Amino acid sequence: MPTLALDYRLPGVDWLFSVPSDDPLQNPGPLVPVFEQLLGELRARRLPKALQLTLHLPASECEAGIVVALHDGWKRVVNSRLQEQQLRLQELRLTRRRFLLKGLTVLASCLALGTWLGEADSGFERTLAESLIIGGWVAVWVPLERILYSGWPLTKEQAILRCLLGCDLRIVADKPVF
Repeated sequence: MPTLALDYRLPGVDWLFSVPSDDPLQNPGPLVPVFEQLLGELRARRLPKALQLTLHLPASECEAGIVVALHDGWKRVVNSRLQEQQLRLQELRLTRRRFLLKGLTVLASCLALGTWLGEADSGFERTLAESLIIGGWVAVWVPLERILYSGWPLTKEQAILRCLLGCDLRIVADKPVF
């Protein structure tokens, strides 16, 4: 996918990162900030090579100082979210190690006990030995699942945020319609 162009119309500058009122009876605009809408839309898509984002603001709120402040604020928010995702990924890596260590400990214990019980002649002890071996492998299931799959959403979110950081952000003044 080469370039993706997205347009968002904002009732005001304050709608970009927050919603002034989440009461649908008093709120003329969306109930979710435009930044969150954009993140949701990009999560559901394949990431483009380049993103062109156009924000349409009312002409009364589109001054030169506001445009510069919005560009700076955009970069600060995206960088802040990137740092937050990086911390979450580091935390996930630590918990993965702990879970794997616990799972491997249970697996080794179950395998050792199952092997010892498996040498018995009694059918009950052999059944218990097989159950322990299966239980040991089940104990490793969740740690392996976390290692293999849990980081994907965080890395996807980081890729989306990097795309937003490097996007071509345009802020356009809407002409009033009479």
